[in-house]
Amino acid sequence: MKRWAEWLHEYRLAASIVVILLTVFFAWELKHLDISTRFSDLYPRNHPYIKTFEKYPAFGSPFTVSLVIEVKKGTIYNPKTLEKIQQATRLVDLISGVDHDQILSIASRKVKHVEATIGGIQATNLLVGPVPGTPEEVAKLREKVSSTGGVVGTLVSFKEDAALIQATFIERLTDFNVIFNTVNDIIKKLQDQDHEVHAAGHPMLTGWVYHYQQEMYFIFGLGLVAMGCFLVLHFRNIVGVVTPLIVAVVSAVWGFGFAGLLGYNLDPLIIVVPVLLVARALSHSVQMCERYFEIYNEVGDVKKASVESLVSLFPPGVVGIICDAAGLFIIAIAPIRLIEKLAYVCGLWSLSLVITAVVLTFLLLSYLPPPKNVRQVVLSSERKGGLLYRIFSFIALFSSTPRWSIATCGFFLVVAVMSGWWAFHRSVGDVNPGTPLLWPDSPYNTAIRKINERFAGFDVLQLVVEGKPESIKTSDGLNLTQRFQRYMELDPEVGATFSFSDQVSQVNRLFHGGFPKWGVIPENDVDSAMIFQLSMTGASPGDFDRLFTTDLSAGNVTVWYKDHRGETVERALRRAASFAEGNKDASGRDLRVRLASGTIGLQGALNETIGRLETLTVILISLVIFAITTFIYRSFTAGLLLAVISNTAYLITSAIMYYLEIGLDVNTLPIGAVGMGIGIDYNIYLMSRMCEEHRKNPDYSKLIPASIFTTGKAIFFTATTMVVGIILWYFMSSLRFQAEMGLLLSAVMLAHVILALFFQAAFMLILQPKFIAKGLFFTH
Repeated sequence: MKRWAEWLHEYRLAASIVVILLTVFFAWELKHLDISTRFSDLYPRNHPYIKTFEKYPAFGSPFTVSLVIEVKKGTIYNPKTLEKIQQATRLVDLISGVDHDQILSIASRKVKHVEATIGGIQATNLLVGPVPGTPEEVAKLREKVSSTGGVVGTLVSFKEDAALIQATFIERLTDFNVIFNTVNDIIKKLQDQDHEVHAAGHPMLTGWVYHYQQEMYFIFGLGLVAMGCFLVLHFRNIVGVVTPLIVAVVSAVWGFGFAGLLGYNLDPLIIVVPVLLVARALSHSVQMCERYFEIYNEVGDVKKASVESLVSLFPPGVVGIICDAAGLFIIAIAPIRLIEKLAYVCGLWSLSLVITAVVLTFLLLSYLPPPKNVRQVVLSSERKGGLLYRIFSFIALFSSTPRWSIATCGFFLVVAVMSGWWAFHRSVGDVNPGTPLLWPDSPYNTAIRKINERFAGFDVLQLVVEGKPESIKTSDGLNLTQRFQRYMELDPEVGATFSFSDQVSQVNRLFHGGFPKWGVIPENDVDSAMIFQLSMTGASPGDFDRLFTTDLSAGNVTVWYKDHRGETVERALRRAASFAEGNKDASGRDLRVRLASGTIGLQGALNETIGRLETLTVILISLVIFAITTFIYRSFTAGLLLAVISNTAYLITSAIMYYLEIGLDVNTLPIGAVGMGIGIDYNIYLMSRMCEEHRKNPDYSKLIPASIFTTGKAIFFTATTMVVGIILWYFMSSLRFQAEMGLLLSAVMLAHVILALFFQAAFMLILQPKFIAKGLFFTH
C-alpha cells in the first residue's frame, strides 16, 4: 500500500492531468443534463394495475387539471358565475396539448342532459351558448343540472357553491411549464372579490415543483457556501478550506456529468440525494485533511504526511465508498425507472469518489503549502484543555470504562427496540390528504382541500368491467357494472360512483314516462341494447371514450375518494378485489371486473411495490455490508457489528419518518437505503483507526479514547459540516418534501455519528475483538 502511495506521489503530475481531463469531459457532458419529471418513471412496470392503465388510457388519465370556481356567497346559479364557468372552459380548451374531447364541465359540449320529449329521447348541452340571463332561465338550467347523472358532486358541488372544470392533456404533448403558467393566468383573470379559483392535478403539481427549481439551485449553492464557512471556522487555513471545496465541486461535476453521459433525467424531488453525495465527497476529503494535519504535526514533511495519510485512509475510505455504492446500486432492483436512474447515476457517482474525493485530496495536499496553524487544529487525548477536549472527554467516558460501556450498549438496545416499534407502524404511501410534496397551506393543497370539501372527492379509483365485444351493452354487463357501483358505495369513505349504467337506467326511466320504478337496467339484451343506444343520442365522436371502448368490450367505473392515504388506497383496492373475486364469470359471458387505474389504482401499484421492496433492499444492503466488512477485516464479528449498526440507523430513520408523518414512497425509499450505506463510513473509519492505535498500544481503555480524540473528532466535524449544508433545505425550501428530506438526512447522519462514537466504541471495549489486532486486509 505504501509503495503504491509513493508511486502515485512520484507521478502526481500525470495523475493530476488525468483528473483534470476527466473533469473537463464530464463538464462537457453537463450540457445533456436533464432535470425534469417523467410520469412513466414514477410507477412500477409490469404491475397489473399499470397494465390496466396502459390498456385503457382514456378511462382515467393522470394528466388532468381540475379548476375550481367557488362563489363566496350564494350559489353558482347567477349570470356572472355562469359566465366565468363558460369562460374557464373556453380558456382551458386553448392550452397547448389539451385533449379537446376530454374537457368536462357544465359548459362543455361533452356533458349532456338527456330528456324525453314528444319526438323521443333528446340530448342537450347544459351551458353551451348564451348564458341564462333571467331568473326563469337560471332556474331551468339549475333543474337540468340537478337531473343530469354524474354532474352533481363531480362537476357541481353538493351545496351548489362551486363548479369544476376538468381538462385532460395528451402526454406526449404535455409541457408542464406551459400548463402551469397558463392555468395560473386563467386563475388571475377569473378571480375577483366574489369568486375564488383554484387548480389541482398532476400537471399543476409538477408545475409547482418546476416553479421552485431555481430555488433548489440557490439552496444547493448556499449549502456549499455554508459548508465552506464551517471549514473556515474549523481549520482556519487555506489547505483545510480549499481542498474539500475543490473536491466537492469536482465531485458534483463528475456526478451530474454521469447523468448527462447516460442520458438520464434526474427528478427535481430527489435532488437531495445528489446533494448528499456532494457532501459525502467533502466529508471524505475532510477526513483525509484531518489525518494529514495529524501526521504533518508529527513529521513536519508534506510528502511524508500526504503519503502516510493516503496509506492510512485509503483502505477505510474505499471500503466505505464501496458500501455506499452497493447501497445505491441495490435499489435498482425496483422496477421503477425513477429509482433505477437514481441508482445507476448515484452509484457511479459514489464509486467515482475514490478518485474525486480520496485521490484528488491526496494530490491537492501534496501540492498545497502546509498550514501554519497545524498545532492548533490537531486534537489529542494528551493535549488537555479547551472546549473540544471537554466534549470528546465526555464522549470517551461512555466507551472507555466497562460500567459506562455496558450502560451505553443497554441504552442503544432500548433505542433500537423503540425505533423498531415505530418503524413497524410507519405507513406505506401518503400519510395525509393532499400531496406531501408541498406544505399544507400551499395553493395546490388548498385546491385539493376545496375539492374534497365541496365535491365527491379529488382522488378517483378507476375500474374496468371487460368482456367480449358488445358485451358492455348487454343486460348482464350493465347489471354487473351497477352492482359493483352499489357495492363500492357501501364504503362510507366513497363520495360517489359513476358509469354509463347510470345513464342507461336514467334513460330507461324517461322512456317509461319518468316513473322511478323504471330507473333500472332492462332485463333482456334487446331492451338493454336499445336503451344503451338511446342513451348515446346526440353524441359526437369522443364523447364516451372516458366511459367505454369503441367496440363495447370494456366499460369504466369511477369511484371518488377524499384522499389517497395508504390506508384509504389499501381499503379501496381490497374492497374492489373482493367484489371482483366473488363475481368471476358470474354472468356466463366472460365478464369480469379488472383492477385498477386512476390516482387510487396507480398509487396502489406503487404502494404494493414499495412495500415489498423495502424489506428486500434492507436485507440485500445488510448482506453486502456484512460480506464486504467481513472480508476486509477478516472477521465475522466485524461484519456482524457493522451490519447491526447500519440496521439500527435504518430503524432510527424509519422512526423519525413515523414521527414526522413521512410515508414510505417512491421518493423516500432511496433515502433510507442511501442512509444505510453512506452512514456506515463513519463506523469503518473509526474501526480502522482503532486497528492503527492497537498497534501502538493494545490497551482498549487507551486506544478507544485515542481513536475518539482523532478520527472521532474528524467524524464529528465532517458530519456537522454535512448537516450544515443539508439542514438548510428544511428552513428554506418551499417544497415540503425536500425540507423534510433535509431534516431526515441530517438526523440520519447524526444518528450514525452517535452510533459510531458511543455504541460502537462501547461495544468494542466490552468485546475486545481479536480482529482489531489484524487490521484491514490490504493495509500491509
